[in-house]
Amino acid sequence: MVARMRRRENPERMAALLAERDGSGWSWAELSRHCGLPARKLRWWHERFKRNPAPRKSSPSFVAVEVTDPVRVPPGSIEITTPAGYRVAVPPGFAADHLRRLLQVLAAGC
Repeated sequence: MVARMRRRENPERMAALLAERDGSGWSWAELSRHCGLPARKLRWWHERFKRNPAPRKSSPSFVAVEVTDPVRVPPGSIEITTPAGYRVAVPPGFAADHLRRLLQVLAAGC
């Protein structure tokens, strides 16, 4: 006797398959042949989503980032990160007035 393992379907995948069916006009049998799942399972998911709408992704899974060379900051410097994400390295002996103006410009969203 061969034991069959049940595979849990991913709700996002099922929502995508059902959306594909809606867009293509396929019957349940055609969708079943296309994705390899039994038509009864597809109809079950369809009914489930009618009662409780399919989950939506709230954010992307991956976000592009830019990798840069590290910036050398002079010893004794103070590093400030503004709420907008700007990083400013302030060396020893800085002019407070210059820093104040720079932070005002950054806060205004140059």
